Amino acid sequence: MLQRTSIFTAWMHVISSLEQEDLYKVIDVILPPIVRELSVGDVGAPASPVKQLAGRLGKKLRRKIGDIEYSKLVAEVQTKLNVKRAERKKILLQEKVNNPEKAAKRKLLLKEKKRQAKKIKLEMMHGKRPRPKKRKAEDVDIEDQLLNDNDE
Repeated sequence: MLQRTSIFTAWMHVISSLEQEDLYKVIDVILPPIVRELSVGDVGAPASPVKQLAGRLGKKLRRKIGDIEYSKLVAEVQTKLNVKRAERKKILLQEKVNNPEKAAKRKLLLKEKKRQAKKIKLEMMHGKRPRPKKRKAEDVDIEDQLLNDNDE
């Protein structure tokens, strides 16, 4: 997570210094991780710092290249990601037929992980295990505030 934060921060500075033409050369590398970070996760859960940073990076890209072009590129990246996910799912389903022993082993491991997670949750509820402290995620975009201050 720290690595992703560092990379997104570096990209934020790189995007600031690039012109629009140069940005089109590197956007194919920058956009997929941003879209992946923004699309994964619970809607109701508070946004993690990495997700907030990805959102700010997306807003900055949107301002630099324009809403319509940004939306087209994001849709294209999203479809590619969905195709990859579908292919991985298809391979796992085929493995159940081709190699049922390996699939059964994977299923048992998954059940064991779920059992362990439930055990930890129950221990926390009964006070046997200390609860991890939650970080408060701050969803403030300084650039948006500065732009709003300049408009007034």
